[in-house]
Amino acid sequence: MNRSYNSLEATAKGYQAEIDAANAKAAANNQAKADELAKRLASARSALEAAQASLASAQQAKVAQDVRVNDLSKQRSDLEGKAAGLQRQITEADGMLAQAKASERDVYVPYGQNIGAVLRDIENARWEGEKPVGPLGLYVKAKDPERWGEVLRITLRQTLLAFAVGNVRDRKMLQAILKKHNW
Repeated sequence: MNRSYNSLEATAKGYQAEIDAANAKAAANNQAKADELAKRLASARSALEAAQASLASAQQAKVAQDVRVNDLSKQRSDLEGKAAGLQRQITEADGMLAQAKASERDVYVPYGQNIGAVLRDIENARWEGEKPVGPLGLYVKAKDPERWGEVLRITLRQTLLAFAVGNVRDRKMLQAILKKHNW
């Protein structure tokens, strides 16, 4: 019995040693895993902090870019408005230039719209004497138009629009032509 007891005690001690060895091995494995997990956790926290810092920097950069985009958009709108205004001025200037060129070619422009019809009728009519001359303003030139042109136009307006005829019958015919064209 003593032997049996000793044998059982030896077996129990063997099992206990195996258990202790297994526990030590498990504790070592657990510690290694815990150490590995701690390293990975520290690395992940470090990566997270870096990503958060990068995100904050990117957000600040985005805000700055948004402000820049808004500024550029406003500048673009302002410039487009100025460009449209300048284009209108160019169009107006082109129109004025075309009108000035037309006025240069047509010396009768200052005498009104119906002057062409009046002159055509005068040309086609049968006159007893000489054909009427006019409008007389076609034959008057100021020596210094810049200085005296406006004064002469105001002072001599009716005379500059008049026609010269050689006799009374031609005068009546001319008056009829002028009346016909509301002149």
